[in-house]
Amino acid sequence: MNANLPIGRRVEIFFDDGGDLNRYYNEVLINQEYRDVPPGNFETVVDLGANLGMFSMWIYERTQRIYAIEASEANYRNLAQTVRVNDLNKIQPFHLAIAGKAGTRTLVSDGDCGGYTIYMPPKPGASAQTVQAMTLNEFLDLNRIQRVDILKIDVEGAENEIFTADDFPKAIPKLPYIIGEFHCNYIGEVIPSESYLFAQMPSLRALRAHGYEVTIPSFFANRQQSFIARRPS
Repeated sequence: MNANLPIGRRVEIFFDDGGDLNRYYNEVLINQEYRDVPPGNFETVVDLGANLGMFSMWIYERTQRIYAIEASEANYRNLAQTVRVNDLNKIQPFHLAIAGKAGTRTLVSDGDCGGYTIYMPPKPGASAQTVQAMTLNEFLDLNRIQRVDILKIDVEGAENEIFTADDFPKAIPKLPYIIGEFHCNYIGEVIPSESYLFAQMPSLRALRAHGYEVTIPSFFANRQQSFIARRPS
């Protein structure tokens, strides 16, 4: 697929047959899913759950470097090819899962290229693969990252173990701003109140306990699945 992206030129995006590329293009680029990212330019961005790289390409012109982490082998392969073919040199792709602890994890899929998760048990007929995992703090240390101006996260439920990992507090000083999705499929589609939501979601409770100001943007009220976490300066 050739697409117009906010990097001043058309980009050839690679994806497997059957992948719903239009969905991710529309979510990020047309509907401006990440419109609440602060204005201005950034030095370092981490795109956690990079999928095919839409967020990385959306923010490309506003940052010096992007660490794009994707657990799915197919998505990583397509992302790496998109980066290579289009000379998107600011993006560094990683085939890796970020989790609550290091080790080998089982990644399952519901058949959609955005539905890979290490957090949920596999559904009947779902495909599975193994992937190496580490904590977010381990990733930052390994790559000598001292500050992440924007952490974007969309990891299909794994945010619950990422933000409750034993060593997550060590990463907090490096993470002033987090934006992404929480996943509450297992508590039902209808969430009666924000207090009920926080009572059910370990990820949101953990961020608040660590001193973040956590908000649910009104733009996402129809889905109730997006959050912003800011660390007071």
